Amino acid sequence: MRPSRQAIGRVWALGLMIFLVVAPALAQEVDSAARGAARSLGYEGIQAYQAGDIPTAVDRLERAYRVLRVPSLALWSARALEASGKWVEASERFLEATRLPIEDNSDRSVQEQAQSDARAAEAGLRPKIPLLVIEVRGISPSLVDVSRDGIAVNSALLGSGLPTNPGEVLVVGVAGEQRREVLATAVEGQSTPVVLDFTPKAAPPPESVPEAQPAPAAAVTPVPDAASGARNGRTQRIIGWGLVGAGGAGVILGVVAGSAALAERSKLDNSGSCSGTACANGTDIGTLNTMRVLSSVGFIAGGVLAAGGTALVLTAPKSKGVAVRARLGIAALELEGRF
Repeated sequence: MRPSRQAIGRVWALGLMIFLVVAPALAQEVDSAARGAARSLGYEGIQAYQAGDIPTAVDRLERAYRVLRVPSLALWSARALEASGKWVEASERFLEATRLPIEDNSDRSVQEQAQSDARAAEAGLRPKIPLLVIEVRGISPSLVDVSRDGIAVNSALLGSGLPTNPGEVLVVGVAGEQRREVLATAVEGQSTPVVLDFTPKAAPPPESVPEAQPAPAAAVTPVPDAASGARNGRTQRIIGWGLVGAGGAGVILGVVAGSAALAERSKLDNSGSCSGTACANGTDIGTLNTMRVLSSVGFIAGGVLAAGGTALVLTAPKSKGVAVRARLGIAALELEGRF
C-alpha cells in the first residue's frame, strides 16, 4: 500500500529536522565537512527508502548514523534494516534510538518523538523475530565450536532461544576433527530447534564365523560283482526269450486268425452274400470281423513282444568265465580257451 501524501510529508519533515535542527547541537563533536557529508547521506537514504530501494537506504543511513548518532537518524536506520530482513539488527537499533541522549540545545520534541516511535516499533518487531534453539548432543557443549551463518555462538547460549533473522540459517559445530552442519529455516514468530549430534556411532557387530560342518560321508555305490552280473544277465535273457516266444505266439495267432478270416470271406463270396466290400442285408459277418480283429491284435502284440524280448536278450550282460578246449593234432597238442 502506497503511503499518503501527509505521511510522505511527515517523513520528509522529520528527515530535514535530523540535519537542520540536530546537527548544530553536535557542532562541538562533528566538524562542518562531516556534517555536510552526513546530511547528504541522510537525504539519499530517506529518498531510497521511500522509493523501495532498501539496500541503498540501508547503506546511506548506516553511514550517516556513524557520523551523527542521534535518535531520529537511528530510527530511520532501524526502519531500513527491518525492511531488508535484518530484524535482529533492526531491533537492536530501535533500542539504541531509545537510549541515545538528547542534547539540551537540540529540538527535544523531535528527538523525543523519534525515541517514542522507535520504542513502539521495537515492541511490534520483537515477537516476530524467529528464535533458534541449538542443542549439542553426545559431547560437552563447551568442547564444540558453534557458529551461525559464520558468526560464533557462545556456548553459554546453547539450548536457549537465539534471535535470528528469518530465512535459511547454516549452523555448524566443530569438535576436533568432527564437523556437523545443519541447514535450518527460521520462521517468523516461531522457535526452531537445531540438533548437532556428536554421539559416537555404535560399532557394527563382529561378523560371526560359521562353525565348520563335518563333511558329509561320501555315498558308496555298490559295485556288483561278476557273479551278481552273471545272474542278472541270465535272468534278463530268460525274460527276453520268454517275450520273444510270446511274440512268436502272437504272430502265429495273427496268421491263424488271418487265414480263418480269408476262408470266411471266400465262403461268403461263393455263397453270393457278399460282393467286393459290400454284403447283403442280414448276412452274418460276425465271424469274419472277429477273425480280422484277432489277426490284427496277434500281429501287433506279437511284434511288440518279440521286439522287446530281442532287446533284452541283446543288452543282457555277458558272463565271463574260463573255458578250455583241447584238440590233439598229428604233431602237437592244441589248447583253445576263452577268458
